[in-house]
Amino acid sequence: MRRPRFAGLLLGVLVLTVLAWAPTAAAAPPSKCLVINDALNASYTSLQAAQDAASPGATLWVRGTCTGTTEVTKNLTLTGQRPAGFTAPTLNGGGQGSVLTIDSGITVTINTLTITGGSGTNVEEAGTIGGGILNNGSVALNSTSVTGNTAPFGGGIANNGGSVTLNGTSVTGNTAGTNGAGMLNFGTLTLNDSSISGNTAGTNGAGILNFGTLTLNDSSISGNTARQDSAGILNVNSSVTLNNSSSITGNTAAGGDGGGIGNNGGTVTLNDTSSITDNTAPNGGGIVNLSGGLVTLNHSSSISGNTAATFGGGIYNIFSGFVTLNDTSSISGNTAGTDGGGIYNDFTFGGSVTLNDSSSITGNNPNNCAPPGSVPGCTG
Repeated sequence: MRRPRFAGLLLGVLVLTVLAWAPTAAAAPPSKCLVINDALNASYTSLQAAQDAASPGATLWVRGTCTGTTEVTKNLTLTGQRPAGFTAPTLNGGGQGSVLTIDSGITVTINTLTITGGSGTNVEEAGTIGGGILNNGSVALNSTSVTGNTAPFGGGIANNGGSVTLNGTSVTGNTAGTNGAGMLNFGTLTLNDSSISGNTAGTNGAGILNFGTLTLNDSSISGNTARQDSAGILNVNSSVTLNNSSSITGNTAAGGDGGGIGNNGGTVTLNDTSSITDNTAPNGGGIVNLSGGLVTLNHSSSISGNTAATFGGGIYNIFSGFVTLNDTSSISGNTAGTDGGGIYNDFTFGGSVTLNDSSSITGNNPNNCAPPGSVPGCTG
């Protein structure tokens, strides 16, 4: 039987009605760039143009994604905003160089921004450094993310003789072709409630390569990978201090020594309840200390749960390194595949380990200290 024509018309009307009332997916906000200078009652479509027009001491409000590189030549505050209609505030270098270059003598404060897509700047005698930020002055980063940048040295941030302070900030997922994937420090670097994580170095110092003064306050360096040595921190003839509950954890030196820290002739001090845990390397799962380096554990600081394939699960102390444990500090639960689960102290080259107060080296595998008799007061 032939279907009446009005049935087909009714069906078509119903389909059109359903389509008309069907909810549509919300369109993603455009990634446009808008930089606002309230003092000048002006707005710009690039950060460099806004910087050039600003007076010293100005605050620039960044909205959306601003692509390109910027040289900061005056004291400024850069603050990200995300009003309706804008993507998260982001500075993207677009692979064109360092996302931000801060000139010598300049002070910059960066708030609530993401800094990404940088590839570094060539600096005489240093090579190409500072994928995300090349700092020659003084910069404080607050609640900011430095991620997805790359450079041969200092993939995330390169501090070229200046001062860098991180407050509630993360440096994550950056790469270095050679050293210092997260950060390269030639000056003063302070981390407060901040993290350096998931960075990858082609050779050494995946988290931080330090040639200056480095202080961690309630901060972490975790999950970084170096193809050779010193996955968390490589400290060269310089100073590293861990305070409060700061931690170096879960870092991997795939082909060399020092999963957590490599201390080459420098000073490493652990205070309070700071810790070095769950790091991995062929030797010195927690720390490799060499060339006259000084490692001191104070208060209730600890080195635990680290693994070395061969020697020194907790610490591999060689070539005239010096290690001192004070107060109730401890080295425990570390593992070495061959010898020195807690500490391997190569005292034939003048290295020494001193246990003071109620400090302890216990519960390491296959033994606490090696070779036998190399650590006075250590048994098992």
